[in-house]
Amino acid sequence: MDDTAKIQALPIVTDKSQDVFDDLCRQTGFDGQPLIGEALKARLAARIDFGERKYGSRLMTYNGRDVLVDIDQEMLDGIQYSHQGTMEGHRVAHIRNILIQAADALAEYRRIMEKK
Repeated sequence: MDDTAKIQALPIVTDKSQDVFDDLCRQTGFDGQPLIGEALKARLAARIDFGERKYGSRLMTYNGRDVLVDIDQEMLDGIQYSHQGTMEGHRVAHIRNILIQAADALAEYRRIMEKK
């Protein structure tokens, strides 16, 4: 199913909801080091503040939206933006290429899940 233009309802909070950022900040890599550094954490916190003002809540799990559609749409936008950057002379083709690979991987995951 092609959900590239699907419009989803605004997120909701349920009894199962958990704060995504708080959990992300607790995650570590295989080396035991935090998954995200302080600089990225600050950038994410700024986006979260923006989201709270815009949507009235932070990103929570089980929010009534299809997370795979959200990921897909955001990656497709990222592919376009990063290619725009390459066209404007920024050396970000590697970022575009990683996003293309990630979008293809998500599409494959969705195909597998649909067969189950």
